[in-house]
Amino acid sequence: MIRIQILKTEEIPADPTLIADAETKALEKLIDAENATWRTRAKNETERFRIAKKYLDNAEFWGDIKGVYMRLQANKCAYCEQKLEDKKIVHDVEHFRPKGSVKVWLTKSRKAQHKLDFPDAPSDLGYYLLPYHPLNYVTACKQCNSSLKSNCFPIAGNRLFDSDDFSEINKSEKPFLPFPLGHVDEDAPEDLISFVGVVPVINPELTDEHKKLRAHVTIKFFNLDKLRETLIKQRCKVIKDVYEAIEFVNNSNNPLMVEQKKEDLRQLTAGKEAHTNCAVSFYKLCLNDTAKAREHWIAANEYIRNHPEK
Repeated sequence: MIRIQILKTEEIPADPTLIADAETKALEKLIDAENATWRTRAKNETERFRIAKKYLDNAEFWGDIKGVYMRLQANKCAYCEQKLEDKKIVHDVEHFRPKGSVKVWLTKSRKAQHKLDFPDAPSDLGYYLLPYHPLNYVTACKQCNSSLKSNCFPIAGNRLFDSDDFSEINKSEKPFLPFPLGHVDEDAPEDLISFVGVVPVINPELTDEHKKLRAHVTIKFFNLDKLRETLIKQRCKVIKDVYEAIEFVNNSNNPLMVEQKKEDLRQLTAGKEAHTNCAVSFYKLCLNDTAKAREHWIAANEYIRNHPEK
């Protein structure tokens, strides 16, 4: 996972207290350009839910603005970072906080398997003021959204269903899963999670125990570290591309090709390509420990050879 920027770097206000408002306005502008009636319909439905104090079934038209989030995310899954252009990879507009009810994620088996222990109770009530909130959406692949996340949303604090103020909600709930779009969440996912080769790990620079736990839960929640051969194979290709581009830059006498490889490296680590977090972590390793980087490159090549396309 990485933070998905809504604003360009030069558009982000210097005053942190102004960022959320600026991002909301920018997102609303994109939504209006995509569908001129969407925000009015969303406001009407939200008022209906507010009066009822729960989510009510409706026409469910959040798919009408799916294109906005696909473009912001560079057609990547917000959680596992695989590209979504492939027609075989079905993807959805995903509600970060569940709209109608909340399921338990931390079952007894997961407690034992992942060495985790925190309260995780179900609720028949969901975040009924957020089904049409633009800052409660990302697009995700079917596996991350339906198979893994579903209606689960583990937190460390107390649930707050009757608010649409994310600052207030986050303060009360202390969610384990980081929200990757914009700065609603103060923690960028890449500050919580880094990579050792193709394996996601808790960022070793973290000292805050809750942040460490956020990283650990997120990795296990989305099975980012195992059971997903497609992701491992894609990350291996990223490692191969980064390593070989650096090798070319360091050893070639062809200035035009060197500039091209430098541009390739910029693209691989800029946020638009698949598995940016993995690419950035490996790029740093290449700069700091060439011997270890070479070991990962050899292992990546071996994995690719042993796992041909089916």
